[in-house]
Amino acid sequence: MQDHDIKVPSADEVISALERILASSGLSPNSRRTTLLRHIVNHAVAGRPERLTGTAIAFDVFGRGADFDPLNDSIVRTEARRVRHVLNSYYVGPGLHDPIRISIPKGTYVPKFERGPARGLAGDNQGGGERSPAAPAAGASPGLEAGSSVQPRITRSIGFAVVVVASILAMVAASLWWTFRAGDARANALSTPAVLVRPFKPAGDDALVGILAEGLTARLIADLMRFPDFRLYTFDSSILGSEPGDIPDGADIDYVVSGSVRGDADLVSVVVQLVDVSDSRVLWSDVFSKAPDARWLSRLEEEISGRIANVIAHPYGIIRTEVASGIEDRSHAAGLDSFACVMRAYSYRFTNRSAAYPQIRECLEEAVLQDPDYAEAWAMLAFLRLDGIRFGYDKVSGTDMADAFAAVRAAAARALLLDPENEQALKALSTLEFYAGNYEEGSRLARQAVDLNPNDPDALGQLGWRLIARAHFDEGLPYLEQAISRSVRPPPWYFQAIAVERMMRGDMRGMLAAAEQANADGSAPSAALLAIAQGGVGEKEEALATVGVMAERWPLLGSDPARALSIHHVHESIIEAMIAGLRNAGWKPEAPVDGAGDTMTGSSATDP
Repeated sequence: MQDHDIKVPSADEVISALERILASSGLSPNSRRTTLLRHIVNHAVAGRPERLTGTAIAFDVFGRGADFDPLNDSIVRTEARRVRHVLNSYYVGPGLHDPIRISIPKGTYVPKFERGPARGLAGDNQGGGERSPAAPAAGASPGLEAGSSVQPRITRSIGFAVVVVASILAMVAASLWWTFRAGDARANALSTPAVLVRPFKPAGDDALVGILAEGLTARLIADLMRFPDFRLYTFDSSILGSEPGDIPDGADIDYVVSGSVRGDADLVSVVVQLVDVSDSRVLWSDVFSKAPDARWLSRLEEEISGRIANVIAHPYGIIRTEVASGIEDRSHAAGLDSFACVMRAYSYRFTNRSAAYPQIRECLEEAVLQDPDYAEAWAMLAFLRLDGIRFGYDKVSGTDMADAFAAVRAAAARALLLDPENEQALKALSTLEFYAGNYEEGSRLARQAVDLNPNDPDALGQLGWRLIARAHFDEGLPYLEQAISRSVRPPPWYFQAIAVERMMRGDMRGMLAAAEQANADGSAPSAALLAIAQGGVGEKEEALATVGVMAERWPLLGSDPARALSIHHVHESIIEAMIAGLRNAGWKPEAPVDGAGDTMTGSSATDP
């Protein structure tokens, strides 16, 4: 520790803190996470850091032999990550006011011991103390990489498949434990939602259906772990197939995911539903069907699980939308906890409308002060700061632009320092580089976000939007189409890029359909695209009226479209086509708009 003004915790204090964690965090006394946490704390207290390397832990804790290869066996990394999640959940719950805090910094297995923040009776952050952010609880496993294929006929020989997949599932089963928080872990008025993934049930006795049900449970947990701000729970017997009972008393579960798998010679179907525990409402239910052809079983699991995870957890998915809707009536930033601020920011980014901007930015600024280790809050703040620049909400002058961009970069960099795989931070940096004219770097960062979570429609949509805005239509369109197909509620800006692509292809009917959906955001560029499409299909009166709406929403776009669109780095060929389309819609040049017209105001914001 580097604190000079605070006494370093003693060995006895650290051991007492460890026992409180083990007693209150819901960890099984014999679980691997319990063994690992006790091992690393005891060795650190005893002054034996040489026993806290990955290889030494593999030998001492997990019984690996001399042939242990950390490149091919990730058990230490995986279990250390889960222990970090357990600690994060504990310190926003039962351990919120603990005098001693134990953490395991990323990149090392040597724990850190520090004194907790001094707090008043209301739990306020005093004396410069920091509160650890809410984070998902342990309980996920890495995705399965089964080596057996699904044959055209279920009844064909699957002996090899059963042996290979079952052995993998057995290892996964050993790492999945039922866990829940003791007590109330809500840091303020709201907390991160807790999701229980029940084991998917096989309908029937077919061995392959049973394997798919088991693998799908593990895969879905792994996919949901890619999304931040969820606490995930499962049963220790999930993969082994025994029947779980009701949720135990004291388990703070908000949502339950459950499903079943049915298969025959021609079709495998997965039925899944999401239930709100508070009132037993079925928030969503669907059926996913695939023909059991010659594709690998793991690929089948991956595809179906990815689609389910998208619907449930992505930025515009069922849970975030549900949580955000419960926050909207609390219109003032004061009193909202950090997680609530992030949820409101997600809701705002659905359309980027200016009316919500000031309060949400204020809320996020406060959130990072109260929770300086909350990566997602820093990432969303980077987006809000960027919106202040590119949409003109903050009226940044040319002389202050460099400082404003530096503030965006600093927030995103802080998020990535706390969480090197934070998608929102990567997306914010991608957008920043795009607006700085560094298009290749912006695309590279957007691709990196997609690589981190290929199931996230928002990452796919942003990459597709960037590519189409720079006239890479053939490359960008598939990303947008994937984003739309994987979304329960696609945001309007997805359809802006689709409308542009249709326009450049000369498909005015297709452009009209996309532009009508894009115009739901109430932005001036969407109105411009709608006017162009209406004019293109001969709806001249409607087109002229929509041109008037466009000019009212953003006067600069009504007077000088080339200048307005260039602010958002739209390719010259697209600008020329849009101006020609606007002329066809009845638009005529007016007197130029000066000064503040260089930035987008009102409800005209649109770019992701």
